[in-house]
Amino acid sequence: MASTDTNDIYWRAYFKAIKLQAGGGATEPGMGKEYFYIASNANRSIAASRFIPMATTNEYLYQEADNLMDPNAPLYVPGAGNTSYVQALYTYLRHVKRPRDTLTPEEEKAEKALTQKLKDAQATYRSERKSAMADWKEEKDFENLSFGAWAFKNARTFYAAWEALNTADGALQDFLASVYGADAQKYRSDMKKISGVANDILAPVPGLSMTCSNIPVLDVAEGIEKAKKGDRGPPVGEPVGYERPAYSLDPQYRDTMDRWAVEYDSTPSTGNAKVTWEQGSKTSWKEFGFENIEAGGGVTLFGFLRIGGHGGSHTEYENVKIDEKNSTVDIELKWKKLQFFNVYPGTWNIPQIRETYPEVVDLDEAQKLLIRPTQFLCASGLSITCKLGGQAKEEADRLYKKQVEAGGSAGVRWGLFGFDAGGGYKKEDGTQTSTSSYDTQKGELTISPTPTFGNCTLLGVRGQAVSI
Repeated sequence: MASTDTNDIYWRAYFKAIKLQAGGGATEPGMGKEYFYIASNANRSIAASRFIPMATTNEYLYQEADNLMDPNAPLYVPGAGNTSYVQALYTYLRHVKRPRDTLTPEEEKAEKALTQKLKDAQATYRSERKSAMADWKEEKDFENLSFGAWAFKNARTFYAAWEALNTADGALQDFLASVYGADAQKYRSDMKKISGVANDILAPVPGLSMTCSNIPVLDVAEGIEKAKKGDRGPPVGEPVGYERPAYSLDPQYRDTMDRWAVEYDSTPSTGNAKVTWEQGSKTSWKEFGFENIEAGGGVTLFGFLRIGGHGGSHTEYENVKIDEKNSTVDIELKWKKLQFFNVYPGTWNIPQIRETYPEVVDLDEAQKLLIRPTQFLCASGLSITCKLGGQAKEEADRLYKKQVEAGGSAGVRWGLFGFDAGGGYKKEDGTQTSTSSYDTQKGELTISPTPTFGNCTLLGVRGQAVSI
């Protein structure tokens, strides 16, 4: 039975309102059932523009796409996952049960020694890479020489660690293939492909890797403003960088982000969705794929409506506690544009790994069911209004007055379904922000967007289960 907790009901209603707009999605063969996660204005879409290097976009893409999501946590937090999809595939392959039942004592001893040698090589490599990466960024030719090329010339200790890692990994792969039995050639091929990206790539390999950079996004607004006047100018130059496992977005994504930005002022808010108590009370978490949440008695989410104040190192929020029987709460979302964008792994992917290798041994249970992002739901010009009446308005007024007395109205911050907004609060260029206003006479909270440059609001994420 669905939870009757007020906060839980409004969160479910919000999920339902967004998912109704999202509609159904195309599923990928070899993957499990669909899950639908909600993001919020605290989450930006992947930064992309002709005024943003593709290498920078690739870094954002990797951080979003390679993190596997928890099947018991419906609120999407970018990068919060602690399991890399690439690393999970690599780990799975190393735990595949061999068709041949047993090893000889000599083979068991050899496997143990090779596995330990690989672990030692991995530890040394991680330490040397961290040091080498820091040294590379200090070099004068940092922006002219890729990390791999620089390391070959200037970080021989790191490069030796990289070679030792690949040698140790190759030796273990050769051994596993030799004792695998039937179809060892395919197993060896899959293992080589995955380990190649899991252990790091120092030179570009089309389909397997993509060049990334952590150069910050700057001056996007200036380029967009010129583009509005017809002066598109040349696209930004591409920096040298480092390699990551390849992922790709729909090819129109980059141009769409620019078009949404250029047409922002002239595009009306034509999309809308309402969030209601009635809808939430009739909705269960199972509708979004989260059966374990329903079975476990609900999920703990922060208050859907919160009030706090900023000015220190962080904001302390208080939940607006609502007695539904003595309150009215009307919530409506509006947006200018709304669209799903697909994300795809590179050619290193093994989409049906569980079907290809159905049996594993000594694999951590936590890794057996995780969710891989397959689509990002992006919105431009997203705004929310929340009208309160009765007890809900009284409680909101009380907390609002408390914050105003503590730091003035400009310091008040509102949180609504994760949308964090203050009066006139701005962040750096290139990041969409929201501002809020509260009409104490009407009990009406309005969260309004500011123009988007190089990204938009990430509103939802569709994923599919992978058994690894």
